[in-house]
Parts: sequence; C-alpha cells; structure tokens
Amino acid sequence: MISFEGQKSKDLIQKIQIHESEPVALKGIFSTSDIEWLKKIKDETFTLKNQTSEKLINRERKPLGRMAHPQGQAAKDIEDLVRYKIKDCTAGNFTMSFTFHENFFPYGIHTDAAYDSREYLYKQGVIPLEIHPLDAKVYTVIFHQKAYHPISYPSDIETIQTLKPKELAAIQNLDSEIKIGDKELSDYWQGTNDKERFRGFEIALPFCWVLGDMALWDRAHLHCSSDFKNHGIEGKVGLMWVSRKIAE
Repeated sequence: MISFEGQKSKDLIQKIQIHESEPVALKGIFSTSDIEWLKKIKDETFTLKNQTSEKLINRERKPLGRMAHPQGQAAKDIEDLVRYKIKDCTAGNFTMSFTFHENFFPYGIHTDAAYDSREYLYKQGVIPLEIHPLDAKVYTVIFHQKAYHPISYPSDIETIQTLKPKELAAIQNLDSEIKIGDKELSDYWQGTNDKERFRGFEIALPFCWVLGDMALWDRAHLHCSSDFKNHGIEGKVGLMWVSRKIAE
C-alpha cells in the first residue's frame, strides 16, 4: 500500500518544479581532510544518545542500521562546508538538515519528500563516508520517476500486484512498459524478481559511492540503494542532507 500522507497542493508542486534539475554526481568535491573531518563529527554524534536512533528492524529481526542527527555548532559547521561545495548547483534561500546514516541493509525505493504537506521541497544529497569493504561497489540509484510526498514503494511482487490505480498514479511517469535492462539489473541488484520489481522505473543516475564525491537530486525523485548481499557489501556510512526552499 502506498501512503498519501503529506501530499502537496498543485500550486505548491508547480512552485517546487520551477527549481528542479537533473540529478548530478559531483566528483571529487571533498578532500581527504574534509571526509576525515566529517567522519570525526559522525563518531562524536553517534556517542550522543539524544541525537542517535536505531533504524527499523527488518524481516530477519536484524537492525537496518543507525541514524545520528548533528545539532548546534556541528550542524552549522557541516552546513557551511556543504553550502560552499554546492553553491554552483543551488540558488535562492533554503534551509538544510543533516543525518548520518549507518546502513547494514539496502534501502528500497522511496522518496524523502516530507510528511508536512506545506513543505517547499528543494534539493537533497548524499556524501559517502565509509564503504565496507572499501573496494566494493555500492550505488544510490536515482530514478526519473517522482512523487511529491513520502512514498515507500513495495519490494515484493505480491504487494506490487495489489497496488490500485490511484496508488500507482501517485508516482509521476511510472510506466509499466518501461523495463530496466538486464545488465543494469545485474550491476545494481541481482535479485530473482528484479525485472518485475523495477518495472515502470527508469534510471536517471546510478551514483557509485566514492569517497570525495556527492550526489545531488530533487527531493521528489524516487531512489534506492543497490543490493548489499549479492555484491559483498557489509555496510556503508554516509551523510544525507535535505533542503527546503524559503518562500520569496
């Protein structure tokens, strides 16, 4: 089932769309010292219980990972760095918030489009900090399809087949005739039912996690992680940020 909580008005969606652009991978914008500094803040933030939370338990009763939300001066310092790095990709007034994500399992297809129906969505991004093992390839895969409220798209075929037309219509440009190629499915997922799981989706940007790089995309884009188990991924840690426009 797809939730409709946080749906934006047509007027607000039109305003959001004015500022949209194609997803982009910004290569080598963070130095080694930048990454080490961010990792130091990450380690410090994870020691603070009031800023850390464990993610949901998966079907195997194992934790998906942890999140930590930097506050105060740490958040301000991070924002100063990130704003400087993305100044050529952003414009106007906007606010930002940050979350360190430590993941042991991959995220499914979803948006980070805010439960507040009044939120003026803008850009978001992810900064890779750790990959385990370091030489393994892991991706954040961003799709062309969009939704302007929080969506978690099912991963099991049985649930997908029960989705109603109204639920499917909540995702813009979802087209059952679109099929991701076998090579891409193998490069990013390798599951037994991937052809049907990703039917209707088209890849806009497969962002390969490399230390020093950052992906940037509109918050309405659906996105997910590549597979962990079949690609030998034990876990990853990244800094996720989201932004919201200030009405001008």
